[in-house]
Formats: sequence, structure tokens, C-alpha cells
Amino acid sequence: MSEESPTPSIKPPPKTSALGDAVRAYLWNLRRWSARTFTGENLVSSMKTFAWVAPLTILIWVYAEREQVVQRETTIPIAVKSTDPNRIVSLRPGDESIVAFIGGPRLAVDRVIELVTNPGKGPIVQIEIDGRGYESGKWVPVDTERYVGENPIFRNRGVAITSCKPRTLQILVDELVERDVEVRVPTDVTNLAGSPVFEPSTVRVRGPKTKLEDPRQPLVITADLANREEIQLPGPHQLPAVSVRANISDPSITLSPSTVKATLDVSQKEERYLIASMPIWQSTPTGFLEKYRIECPPSISNITVIGPHDQIELLRKGEVRPKAQLEVTAEDEGKQRTARELKFDLPDRVKVVAEDKEKTKVLFQLVKPE
Repeated sequence: MSEESPTPSIKPPPKTSALGDAVRAYLWNLRRWSARTFTGENLVSSMKTFAWVAPLTILIWVYAEREQVVQRETTIPIAVKSTDPNRIVSLRPGDESIVAFIGGPRLAVDRVIELVTNPGKGPIVQIEIDGRGYESGKWVPVDTERYVGENPIFRNRGVAITSCKPRTLQILVDELVERDVEVRVPTDVTNLAGSPVFEPSTVRVRGPKTKLEDPRQPLVITADLANREEIQLPGPHQLPAVSVRANISDPSITLSPSTVKATLDVSQKEERYLIASMPIWQSTPTGFLEKYRIECPPSISNITVIGPHDQIELLRKGEVRPKAQLEVTAEDEGKQRTARELKFDLPDRVKVVAEDKEKTKVLFQLVKPE
């Protein structure tokens, strides 16, 4: 009977926790994944992909930013023009600009705002009005959003105009007319012997009918002689080109021709005289001073006048006492302190020199008595 071999003893495996097994398994899997993933070939491929994906992502982001829809409130200077050459249109005073929201892609909105708020010589937004069919001299209401929004500067850039203030614009439609008007000597030229001869004696004036035919301000055309050196030299003179001008200030009024030939005779040289002080008289509507007290300076001082020798002598000798007049009208009621040019009671053909014109404006205010 053979002797049995002893059975080797088997040691039980060391005890491990479930958490430790999980950590080791995770690390082992991570090591295998890293070995397979971060090979030289894979790294090169990833860098190539990043090289075109990153710029594309940036481009997409920039495009999305540019195309972001925004709305911005902006003040827009505007002007109007007529599509009919025989009509002229104009805005009501104070409506030379509007406030509106400009909406659309951000980049387009920013560009439009830059254009309309920096117009240069004049408003870039021009509203075209067909004046035919409207009565001359009448105000026509137009929808602001429609007429401004149709301008190519907005339409061609894909932006919209909304919430306009004012919502309605008042447009004056007027007929353009022509008149032949006689050329006159300006009232501030007082030292001529007889009437000068102008060639041509009339000029053709073209402008709005309501302006040229306004009975409150009759149209007068004068030759610009006041600043000519020849006016200070006694004797006959021929001036080949003297500018003419209208008493109505309006850029739409044109004169043809714009200069005339003048033949004149200067009788005597004008003299200057300094008036140390003049009282200011107040001219008001009937009953006006019962409602208001006029606060203004009592006098005006150091005013230089110019005129013929014999008329200036009347001032020097005190035979004529000059005075200034402040004209106040019912339209001044409710206004704040106002500046107004004085009128003067002076000898014939005597006037205030041009350089002192600004000094002839005074501030006044209407005050209700307590």
C-alpha cells in the first residue's frame, strides 16, 4: 500500500473591496483607450480637423452676430423734393428731422445709422413727392413711416422704419412761377444824384407762388451797391457787374441775370457820426400795456450812423433828436425773453452802419403785473 502524497495547501485569494476592483478596472480601461487613441497618427489627424473646424466655427459665430436682428431708436434728418419740375415742396418748420426705430440685421442697422446721422452737406434721406393734383399753397399730410421707409437707403439694406415721430408730416406744395421785377436802389444808399440806370432794368425771378405773391411782404429786387467803393467817391461811375438780390430769403428763389450794369452819379461822400445814447420807445398794440409790463433796456448807446453831410449836421447840432423803437406784437404773448432788432427815427438817408447792426438787437420780456 503506497503512501499518499500530501495535498498542497491552497491559499485563499486576498480579500479586495468592490470599490478597489472598480478603480483598477477603470484605470486599466483608460490605459488601453489612451494607447489606442493617442497615437501619432491620431494626433496628426485631430490637429488637421481642428485646423479647419475652428475657423469655420468662428465664421459661423461672426455671421450669426452680424445677422442678429436689432431695433434702435435714431434721429433721422430728412428733406423733401418734388418730382414735378413746375412744383416745389417744403417741410413744415421743425419737421426737418424725425425720430424712428430702425430694425433689421445688426450690421445693416449700424451702417444705416452711420449714413443718416452723418449726412455731410444735407440730409441723405430725401422724400419724393408728386405735387401734381394738389392745390398750390396748401399743406398735404403724408404718412411718415411709408414715405421715409420707401427710401432706398433703408429698403436696399433690408431694414425697416417703425414708430415714427411725428407719425404724419405736413408738406407744403407750391407752384413755381416767374415774374419780371424792376431793379431798385437799396434804401441804405442815400448819396446818389438822381436815379441810376440799370441794364437790364428788370430781372426774371423764379420761385414759389406763395412767396412771390405774398401781400404781407411785397417782392423787391435791389442792386447790391452799399458795399461798393465807388459809392464813397463823388462823381459819375459805371459799374459793369453789380449783384442783385431779393428781399425774400428763400433758397428756392432764383434771379436771372444775377448781375446788372449800373450807371450812377455820387453827389457827396457820406459821413459817420457816433450817437452816444438814444432812448428806446415802446410800440405796442392798443390796450397791451394794461395786461403786460415790458422789461427792456431804457436806452441804447454808442451807435454809429452814416449819411449825407447835411443830414449828419442835423444830428451834430441837435436839431434832430434820434430815438430807437421797440415793436411788440400780440404774437409775443406767452414767449420767454426775446431778442428783437430796433427801428430808428433818424434824419432822411441816415442809417446805422452795418458793423453796428448786432448792437441794435435788445432783449425784452413781457411780465404780467402782480
